Amino acid sequence: MRHLSHVVAVALFGRLLSVSAQTFTKIADTLTPVASGAGNYTGFNNGAAIDAAGNVAFTATSSGGTGVYYSNGGNLVRVADSSTAIPSGTGNFTFFNSFVSTAGGNVAFNAGGDSGQSGIHVYNGSTLTRWVDSNTAIPSGSGTFTGGVRAPYLRGSQVAYLGQNSDFSQQGIYVTDGTTAPRLVDKTSVIPGISGSYGWSSQLAFDNGNVAFAANNSPGAFTILGGYTPGGGLVTLASTATAAPGAGANFTRFESPPDLSGNSVFFKGSFTGGSGVYQVEVGGGTITNIANTSMAAIGASGNFTGFEGHAISDGRYAFIGSFGAGNAIYLSNGGTPTWLVGTGDMIDGNTVTSVGFGSEAISGDFLVFRADFSGGSGLYSTQLMAIPEPSVYATLAGALALGFVMWRRRRLG
Repeated sequence: MRHLSHVVAVALFGRLLSVSAQTFTKIADTLTPVASGAGNYTGFNNGAAIDAAGNVAFTATSSGGTGVYYSNGGNLVRVADSSTAIPSGTGNFTFFNSFVSTAGGNVAFNAGGDSGQSGIHVYNGSTLTRWVDSNTAIPSGSGTFTGGVRAPYLRGSQVAYLGQNSDFSQQGIYVTDGTTAPRLVDKTSVIPGISGSYGWSSQLAFDNGNVAFAANNSPGAFTILGGYTPGGGLVTLASTATAAPGAGANFTRFESPPDLSGNSVFFKGSFTGGSGVYQVEVGGGTITNIANTSMAAIGASGNFTGFEGHAISDGRYAFIGSFGAGNAIYLSNGGTPTWLVGTGDMIDGNTVTSVGFGSEAISGDFLVFRADFSGGSGLYSTQLMAIPEPSVYATLAGALALGFVMWRRRRLG
């Protein structure tokens, strides 16, 4: 009975601490008028990005189609939509990738138009510029990116991206500052410890010149987690020959994309019978379990049943854990995860039914996420509080457990 009350105290404390003290700022919801458009926003995806100042870039849908938008200090502006002319291209944009990237007041996104136009464009607060597109010569290769470019990840003054020719015989990861675009790795690169060549995922992570990605060496699921450092080159961080910590089995697949902060890679891996979120250094080394499906879902009933999103910034892990009744955003600094917001919580007078975010959801002290309600959805940001060390939780949980036991004894006489 003592053990049970301690578990109850930990669960309640892990949820009540965060929800009661955290404040959420609405970026936009389905009642918000479209910036420089008509009507209200009708939907948001998990691809929103936030920078260290709390500014948010996102794609959203409306009755007029899809567009990219930017919230700078609460001022919501349109970056581009279907009425925007393609810079250095022909006609207007006709499609936008769901995922965007932002840093230092700039916004990078992948979009294109008719006749196979596909490019990565950067908005600096006033001007929209094409940085690379299907007409760009393939660095250290031949021809141009006729197969398109995608997955821009903006850090500082550089964007890392994926590009390929039309038959995918040339495909790799490149970085550009808007003028030069050197190759980092491509299909000619030797895969450390694994034969064959990589098939790249549709997204990647980029920070401090380092890159992390999910890939495979045969058609199908992503069976390799890879990394790249300027000093060490390409490294295989994990594969289906790697044991998943705490699972008693090897990884069977990896989800795209992982996230990266400094030298630390945060990723989701699956194994037979479950999955988890893990950390490893980008140069390789020991893999650390952050949470998996054998762990109790703090603030909910039962264990985690899966993980739907993960992001990292400066040693702070944010992930979405699902459980029987819904899901929630959890935070961890490598210790006990804490509930931030999830199913059943109230935001703006609405009951949250589910939450979601992408790999650029956290930067410094800020996090952005999508919240769904029974009658709509919205994007919200929050400035995160410091996460107490595990010993703090143990002390407070113990105090709560002792109080619960004493109260029970008095009630039972």
